[in-house]
Amino acid sequence: MGVPLNRPLLGEFRAELAATSRMIGRMPTARLAWCPHERSMTLGRLGSHIAEIARYGSLVLGTDRLDSEVRAVGSIDLESTESIVDTLNSHGADFITALEQASDELLLGRWQYCKGDRVLFDLRRVTALRIFVLNHLIHHRGQLSVYLRLLDVALPQLYGPTADDRTGF
Repeated sequence: MGVPLNRPLLGEFRAELAATSRMIGRMPTARLAWCPHERSMTLGRLGSHIAEIARYGSLVLGTDRLDSEVRAVGSIDLESTESIVDTLNSHGADFITALEQASDELLLGRWQYCKGDRVLFDLRRVTALRIFVLNHLIHHRGQLSVYLRLLDVALPQLYGPTADDRTGF
């Protein structure tokens, strides 16, 4: 028998959660209403959305489908950097607990993301976790790094030193 499917996901998610927590921790609370463009989210909205993405993992593991017309996703607006970090870490811990208990059978089962009667995607849970949680988290964390750079906030290490932090590695 090979490695359980949850093991590599757990390692990767733990690393991405820690990196994301460091990045969100750099968000200046006084600038949460700042927005780089009229069609962009505010800094606070983006940070809040990232914090909610960790909750999606628990939803994928605990349901067979998510209908965005029935249950809103990513709809909170937290009011401080501390509350955003705390929410991210709380949702992340819940997801880690659920993922630790997830069997291969569960992870190979199907999961749907819908908008009413329209199925946006129908995937194996393991793939949904990769796309809907990990890739989604990394994508928005990349956006956040641009926001922070525009605000002249020093960026923390993610996968190695940044131009602002050459102390690592």
